Amino acid sequence: MHFRDSPSRAASIRRLQRLARFLDSGFNIPGTQARFGADAIIGLVPGIGDFVTSMLSAYIVMQAVRLGASGKTVAMMIGNILLDFVVGAIPGIGDVADFFFKSNQRNLQLMAKDPVLAAEFEAHGGMPEPRAPMANVTAVFDGLRGSKRVVNEAA
Repeated sequence: MHFRDSPSRAASIRRLQRLARFLDSGFNIPGTQARFGADAIIGLVPGIGDFVTSMLSAYIVMQAVRLGASGKTVAMMIGNILLDFVVGAIPGIGDVADFFFKSNQRNLQLMAKDPVLAAEFEAHGGMPEPRAPMANVTAVFDGLRGSKRVVNEAA
C-alpha cells in the first residue's frame, strides 16, 4: 500500500529523517565535530544490539517501499543494512564501524535520489551531503589538538 495523501507522505519523510539522524548522528563528542547515533550505542549490547538496530533500519526500508521507491533503491538500502549488520556483529571492529558507517543516513540519501521520491525530499529539506568516510576521524583528532578547521559545512 502506497501513501497517496501528500501530508501523510510529508510527515513520513520527516519522521524518517529524524529517525535516521537519531540512529546515525544524534549525539556528538563534546569539543569535536564527531557525531554518532543510537545505532552505535545499542550495537554495544552483545547478541541483540545489532539485531535491534537492524530492525529499526528495516522500518526505514519498509517506509521507502510504501512511499514508492524503486526496486533498485530498495535493494541498495537492504545491502547497506546487511553490511552494517554483518560488520556490526564482529566484536570490537563492528562497534568502531558503527561510528563511521551511517547506513540509515546513506539509505535516506538513496531515497532522496530515487526518481519517484527526489522532488518530495527536496521539498522537505533534502538531505545533507555525506561526510567523507574519514571526516569523523579527522574531526576527533582536530578536536584533541584544538584545531578550528572545518571538515564539512553541510553536515
